[in-house]
Amino acid sequence: MLKIIFRDPMSLLTPAQRGQLLANQLEASRPAYSVLLLMGSALLVLLAGLEVMGWVPGIGYPPALTALGALGLSSFSVATLRVQNNGVLAATLLVYGGGLASLMSLPLDPDTIPPEFRTALFDLFPVAALALTVRRTAVLMIVGLLAIVAVLRIAVYPNPESGLAV
Repeated sequence: MLKIIFRDPMSLLTPAQRGQLLANQLEASRPAYSVLLLMGSALLVLLAGLEVMGWVPGIGYPPALTALGALGLSSFSVATLRVQNNGVLAATLLVYGGGLASLMSLPLDPDTIPPEFRTALFDLFPVAALALTVRRTAVLMIVGLLAIVAVLRIAVYPNPESGLAV
């Protein structure tokens, strides 16, 4: 019974069918990933603008650095459209997610606790990425990113309020 549950469904396909399926999955998901990454960068620009106006507290990064980081991260959305391999796409998501986590929810100063909405905005990224992800390795990479970010949050501020670290 367990053998049936944990069996790789790809093993039922011929190598040619498997290759075609992977190519179709990549082709169908690239535009969605690209938009996801672009929206994450747009949220960073919005946060930088709100910080400049004094409407939201910062987490230690100058708003200009946050905006420049968003511009740099937005290049990943363009790169995603050109990716020809699922492994490269997963690695792109991992690097982007690390940059987004740093600028959005990991403060420079350990005494600064980021506002909950900032952390919640970051938490939307992995949820959306997991909704788009169909490959097991990519899912494990995204879950690993979440675990690393949670550990870093706990290391930066060990007594987070309201479960903020996780």
